[in-house]
Amino acid sequence: PNPMKGEVGGIVEKDMPIHVSNVALFNPSVQKGDRVGIKVLEDGRKARVFKSNGELVDA
Repeated sequence: PNPMKGEVGGIVEKDMPIHVSNVALFNPSVQKGDRVGIKVLEDGRKARVFKSNGELVDA
């Protein structure tokens, strides 16, 4: 804010990029963002799972 230039103080909304590490996947069973881990399935494939409850992400 600069009263000499007529600028009013307050909150300025500005679009900015966000790093992928600051993004969480939404977990519908707990209704909030959740961390994700990797689990090896019985057939040897790897799958993403939610850390809070162990459910598969892609299921």
